Amino acid sequence: GITSFVRDITKQKQNEIQIKKLNRIYSVLSNINQAIVRIHQKQQLLTETCRIAVDFGKIANGLDWYD
Repeated sequence: GITSFVRDITKQKQNEIQIKKLNRIYSVLSNINQAIVRIHQKQQLLTETCRIAVDFGKIANGLDWYD
């Protein structure tokens, strides 16, 4: 006879997506912490924080709304 084996990998894929998201968040926080230590000017720190959020966190617009 023929034996069929089907395995639902939905939960595994959801976990992989969650891990990738958490890794991005960790990367953003780590890079922002490094920026805080080395940058002492408010505007320059804000600019760098936005760049980090976009580059590492895949956040679309950073903090464009901040004056």
